[in-house]
Amino acid sequence: MTSIVIPAYNEGAVIERCLTTMLADAKPGELEIVVVCNGCKDDTADRARKFADRVKVVETPVGSKIGALNLGDDHVSSFPRFYVDADV
Repeated sequence: MTSIVIPAYNEGAVIERCLTTMLADAKPGELEIVVVCNGCKDDTADRARKFADRVKVVETPVGSKIGALNLGDDHVSSFPRFYVDADV
């Protein structure tokens, strides 16, 4: 299994595209994805939760990319780990 941490600050406009593309060819259980919504004022978390069967959503009121990456590390369990911006 590969872990992916996605720090997301107000990425509602792109998070679904990111997750759809990432999961398109992935087999069930192949990827462990955590979206860390940090300080969001938009609907990023709600949009990411549409993928709840394959994606975990973590929210924090603190708007910090480094904090989001560290928090994401606390919620994944495997290596390798990839850190991917939501707009990629």
